[in-house]
Amino acid sequence: MNVETDTPDRRERRRQGTRSRIIDAALELFAECGYAATSVDAIAERADVARRTLFNHFPRKQDLVVVWAGERRKQLSLLVSEDSAHARTGASMLRRQFDLLAEENERDLTLASVLVQGWLVEISDLAEVFPVFTSFRDAVAVGQGSGEFTDGISADAVCEVLTAVYTDTLGRWVQPQAEGDGPPFSLRAAMRAKLELILAGMSTQGHAGS
Repeated sequence: MNVETDTPDRRERRRQGTRSRIIDAALELFAECGYAATSVDAIAERADVARRTLFNHFPRKQDLVVVWAGERRKQLSLLVSEDSAHARTGASMLRRQFDLLAEENERDLTLASVLVQGWLVEISDLAEVFPVFTSFRDAVAVGQGSGEFTDGISADAVCEVLTAVYTDTLGRWVQPQAEGDGPPFSLRAAMRAKLELILAGMSTQGHAGS
């Protein structure tokens, strides 16, 4: 009789599988019931894990929102790597990132709404700062390195400005819909319009290249 050995790799796969089940269960419940109305106990029950197991993976409910936001950032970082390999401009890299963020939120409005509200509800004190999209900074650095963007600006400062533009625009787009109204504007168009203003201000030629 073959007895499977409980190797470190197998334990890690089980751990990741449990983590994924918890995340999936949380996202389903957030979409069904809303973030605030979803309890940790409900998430544990949906994921078929003990409450203690859930807390071993996610000490706070808001950590599930942090993971969701982190996945968005990973996607953008991959885009930056791909674009750098194909010698894209800094402006085109930023446009692609803003378009991807808009598409992701427009694709699943319900989930975007409850998670944005969850972030605002939970991450609202000075101990927690909304994390910036470092992929924005990386794209700005590419543009500065090629002479496309002026080197008289801080890539970190631009990164913070772009993150603030994204989060504020997303909040303005989500809020009316969370109250039962239709989309107040096209998220992609609004994000693009604001990005173009920033690109024009950074351009060494007085306008951003494609």
